[in-house]
Amino acid sequence: MRCSFAFVSVTLGAIILASAADDGREKLTRLTATRIITLNQMADCRAPSPPSPHDGEAPFVHLYANDAALEYRRNTPDSFEYPIGSIFRKEKYKDAKAKAPDLATIMTRVGNKGTVEDWEFRMITLPDGKEVTGIRKKTCADCHSKYEKRGFVSRDTETALREKLKLKAAPPSTNDADEDRRLFNRLLRPPSK
Repeated sequence: MRCSFAFVSVTLGAIILASAADDGREKLTRLTATRIITLNQMADCRAPSPPSPHDGEAPFVHLYANDAALEYRRNTPDSFEYPIGSIFRKEKYKDAKAKAPDLATIMTRVGNKGTVEDWEFRMITLPDGKEVTGIRKKTCADCHSKYEKRGFVSRDTETALREKLKLKAAPPSTNDADEDRRLFNRLLRPPSK
């Protein structure tokens, strides 16, 4: 039997939730009706070998969010200061034929400074929920720092969240065209070894 626990710490008025043996799946709502291919996953978010659902093929993902993120977006559709405790998860499938995901990336809001460091990034293997070691979390933060105007949440995730809640689309960021151009350029480059 898997045992997990949670504790609450109050520091300078901020409540921080933490848990042990957490695979990031507790109380998440799937945002995507079907698996999607995201440009970011095609270009980035590679785990060290093994495992890597990104070797040779575009990954297929399902996107998830917890209640804190869903309620925040529902109640404040035009703001991007997700509350501490917000969680977003991408479950990644090796290819279109895969029956189950084999990797997940999880970002959890843990701070309130207005920087990408407010988010904790994790990568786990599935179905066992083991933390992937050796990932460059700085790379996660580098990529998500481009989404500052969206609270460091990717356009794919924000779009899926709005569609799930039946909210109007967010106005395009002035950086969206540049973001697309950078992603396509990375896709055209051979992966670094």
